[in-house]
Amino acid sequence: MSPSTQDAVQVQVPTLRSMADSPVYGDIVRSISDYLASSDRPVTPHGGAEPDVETTVRGFHERFRSGADCGYLRNHYLGGVLPELERAIYEYMGIDSWLLHPGNDVNPWFWLFVGGTGTGSKLHLDVVNSAAWNIVLEGEKHWEIQPPALAVDREVLPPGMLDQPGVSASREVVTVVQKAGDLIQVPSGWCHRVTNAGPTVAVTGNYVSDDNETLVRHFLTETGDRMHLGLLDQLTQLVRQGRRDA
Repeated sequence: MSPSTQDAVQVQVPTLRSMADSPVYGDIVRSISDYLASSDRPVTPHGGAEPDVETTVRGFHERFRSGADCGYLRNHYLGGVLPELERAIYEYMGIDSWLLHPGNDVNPWFWLFVGGTGTGSKLHLDVVNSAAWNIVLEGEKHWEIQPPALAVDREVLPPGMLDQPGVSASREVVTVVQKAGDLIQVPSGWCHRVTNAGPTVAVTGNYVSDDNETLVRHFLTETGDRMHLGLLDQLTQLVRQGRRDA
């Protein structure tokens, strides 16, 4: 998977690369391992032998390590819990996430996922058509990533999305095997389903940046999501003002 160009505008496509040898990856592994082993934050795993039973992060992790059918810890919010680590990840990727700008009213989108073989997520478009990244710390994930044209066919995306700059016109489904140390980035508009091929630990995040603000705005406008459109307007003004003052 590699970027291509179309009409002098870079077409956004999924990318996969190894970051296992980078210092930031070692920091992620250590920080998340410490968090899983020590956090008493309440969680309610999905599925497993005892579905919807509240426990703690540490309690869930102990059962996960024992090989018990403990379900899937998904969408466990880490925004603001490890802010320095979150910033280091975006710096490594070379992305200026608008959600990390000081003074914004939208909490950073940063989550932890831990689950056994066969757990995962159904086919979906990420929140407000944002872009996403995912880093596997342990295990293996199998991805099916569908291009925007197929999402338009299913009426998940508005038809005009395909006319936006940088949106791929491909109709080819992308399949990816992501292993420990791999970083995958999924652009706005690409629906995906993910299955854990074994016991898996991963962190993931969503972002709005210069590269996808137009796509997020188009999606919110066409779907009539006035609440998020208002938040995007505020965020846009904040970022632009910050750059003028810099």
